[in-house]
Amino acid sequence: MNTFTKEFATVSENYWVIDSLNTCSQDHENCVGHWGYFVLPFPIIHPGYIKYVTAVLQSICIKCSRLCLPSSIRKFFKRKIEYSSRDILIKASLFSKLIEICKKQDVCEYCSQPRGTIKKSTNGSTSNTKYTVELTPEMIYSFFEKIPENDRALIFTQNPEKFIMKVIPIPPSSIRPSINLMDSGTNEDDLTIVLKDIIFASIQLEDAIKNGNNYNKIQSLRDILQVQYVRFINSDYPQLNNVINSLSRIGNVIRQGRGVSQRLKGKDGRFRGNLSGKRVDFSGRTVISPDCNCSVENVVIPEFCAKRMTYPEKVTIFNIEKLKQCILNGPNNWPGAFSVTKLAQKQKISLRFVQCKSIADNLKVGDIVERHLANNDYVLFNRQPSLHRMSIMCHNVTVLPERTLRFNECVCGPYNADFDGDEMNIHLPQTEEAKAEAKFLMSIKENLRTPRNGSPVVAATQDFLSGSWLMTYKDVFFTRFQITQYVSYFCDALLKIDIPIPAIIKPVELWTGKQLYGLLIRSHKEDPTLVSLELAEKNYSKSNPKYPWMCRNDGYVIIQRSEIICGTLGKSVLGSGNKHGLIAFLIEYNSNNACIVILNRLSKLFGRWLTERGMTIGIEDVTPNSAISEDNKELIVEAYKKIDFFNKEYSQKLLIPDSGSTVKQTLERRTKSILDSVREGSGKKCIKHLHPLNKPLIMFYSGSKGSLINIAQMTCLIGQQNVNGERIWNGFVGRTLPHFWFEESDSPRAKGFVQNSFYSGLDPDEFFFHTMSGREGLVDTAVKTAETGYLQRRLVKALEDLSIRYDNTLRTSSQHIVQFVYGDDSLNVQLINSSKQPFDIDKIYEHICRMRVLTLGQILQITLDADLMALQMPNILKFV
Repeated sequence: MNTFTKEFATVSENYWVIDSLNTCSQDHENCVGHWGYFVLPFPIIHPGYIKYVTAVLQSICIKCSRLCLPSSIRKFFKRKIEYSSRDILIKASLFSKLIEICKKQDVCEYCSQPRGTIKKSTNGSTSNTKYTVELTPEMIYSFFEKIPENDRALIFTQNPEKFIMKVIPIPPSSIRPSINLMDSGTNEDDLTIVLKDIIFASIQLEDAIKNGNNYNKIQSLRDILQVQYVRFINSDYPQLNNVINSLSRIGNVIRQGRGVSQRLKGKDGRFRGNLSGKRVDFSGRTVISPDCNCSVENVVIPEFCAKRMTYPEKVTIFNIEKLKQCILNGPNNWPGAFSVTKLAQKQKISLRFVQCKSIADNLKVGDIVERHLANNDYVLFNRQPSLHRMSIMCHNVTVLPERTLRFNECVCGPYNADFDGDEMNIHLPQTEEAKAEAKFLMSIKENLRTPRNGSPVVAATQDFLSGSWLMTYKDVFFTRFQITQYVSYFCDALLKIDIPIPAIIKPVELWTGKQLYGLLIRSHKEDPTLVSLELAEKNYSKSNPKYPWMCRNDGYVIIQRSEIICGTLGKSVLGSGNKHGLIAFLIEYNSNNACIVILNRLSKLFGRWLTERGMTIGIEDVTPNSAISEDNKELIVEAYKKIDFFNKEYSQKLLIPDSGSTVKQTLERRTKSILDSVREGSGKKCIKHLHPLNKPLIMFYSGSKGSLINIAQMTCLIGQQNVNGERIWNGFVGRTLPHFWFEESDSPRAKGFVQNSFYSGLDPDEFFFHTMSGREGLVDTAVKTAETGYLQRRLVKALEDLSIRYDNTLRTSSQHIVQFVYGDDSLNVQLINSSKQPFDIDKIYEHICRMRVLTLGQILQITLDADLMALQMPNILKFV
């Protein structure tokens, strides 16, 4: 029996209150709270272990409590359990097999007791159905208490009787605080209310036993006690709402609240909401902006933020003067300081309320100054959702005015950032160790390539690609004044430049855009940056594969010793995702630093040059000429003729169905295929008639933005609109819209084919079909985001404990070996530049030969001569 007094009520000073504590005599700030307990009048089953309790009951004899495992295989299971004591998956598998074997035993081997089937009854308790005996928690407790020690090891627990609760814990008041409503009393926490209901149900049960109530009344009160404890542990327990509703109908009002489980699990629970992820100090968040003058490694922090983020810097003989100046500037002037912690007194002195000069004069080595965020500090830069490790990287700080975080557009790729209102986070490391880890593990320089396949993720983008395309076009020339001006754009007039011999000498000296771009890669002869590569761009025509450099579109790029021989540079050479482009070559055969220097020069040059030159799209760029209009009409007429032919075959029953399809499905599939191809064909014909400097065409060829379909839809026609991969279905009886006659209900236009372009404008029915297709795209994007997010979370949770150990094996946290070496080949994918082998020996050899100033003919001769290749191999390996 329990003696209930005010001293040990659910809200008591013994658990924790603000004013005084009777348990430990500590004050409110130092006391973390104290747990109590409550002895139940009858034992109950813990709801979290009901499945395990049922499984153990199915495997033991209810008379002798021995495990009904045949003695012939008992040793086998013991040996297996000893060997797999750490592996959770194997233990779970063994336990399932053990239960299945025990369930099949009809008679106990030790006491010859017949066995029945154990299952959960409707009221939550377990029963033996063969003899229809209801097993109460007391009976289950006695069964589990008598299980021998040897059998307990086989069911992976030493105290199975503890799954039956005789005493419940009472958490301290700090976990379930009361809200004081002054004159209105207090507002109690959900856990306190449930505990009150448990105690009240226990009192009712004890009173019913004292008064000699009938069995059904007592059993009903026991069920209420069990339900109240289930509410305390897990208020979302399956079928709990139904039980609560049934109890409420008979006069027992039970309010639904949040249980212990709800406080722990889920996105807002203690683990994910307050431990694994939490709100932190020394961080900031604001809108991001592009800045082509900012280095790839830097991030521009607003002065407003820099004055509110601090770093505790220890005073040394090397930085004492700088920190003294920070103290003199005070907390309101950047670069200043907030406080000083003296080494002797170990007391923090706020600079808001003291004379800064006296503190600066008394500053000594060993003191700690909490200074403002300053230039060349290291911060972690992050954009959510953080889907891979490059979503948070380390940047150098540059503090400037204004109110947005600014960084170079080349770094948008790893963050998947754009500048339409995106916000990003900064975190300031607070120790020298954290700064070192950030600098050497998380910096941009160390994460230029993705660990997925080793291709570059930090590369030229959008305006930089369009500018590169325009500058390296075959008829672009610059005067001496222009080329020196543009060189100063990317080097800020601080770099030695060797101006090459002009391409045209008379009547005026002119340099090509390719020569200027060569200076960007290698500014002078002493510059060690060497690039030699050959690559086809998007506009490369395969008319002469034997001599690709003779492409009439100048689409084949050849770079020899950092000089651009031919080709216009676009995304294939400068963009991300290409392991054979310029960025990958700089990383692989020069250095990460060289790559960053080239990207900084590139962004500065084209950010300024395009501002001067202009790159504006207008309505004339999407206005179709007569040739485009004629070709477009021809394509539509040809497509309609093919469709009419198939319709005629269908009506005459001459159309042969495709395999696995009906005749109607075959007709629909072929019609859709013809109409889908019209837009693509229209785009291909359109670009043949557009001017080479047409802005959408430049963006398409350079890879900065857009595709062939975008050009076709703006200029020629929008094409067939599809929903769920099919043409528009009949929304009305026999037709898609009431605008069409029944006779034309199967015509291309009635089924969503849009002949107009965005330039010519859409008719009402075409606009309606276009919105149907557009909405499907929006819904797919939203649904796909949610599905892939949850899929990635599950994948990460499944793989998060994998790590490479010092013996080179890949193991889980329980020492389970997944791979004997990482990836079964021990290769770092991030550093592999070839898809067929760890490194490309031919490319390395070619690069070394070019470093030794051999001609292209000599290189080709050596490469093609196998005997000469074998002789040169020892020399090659010296460089590898």
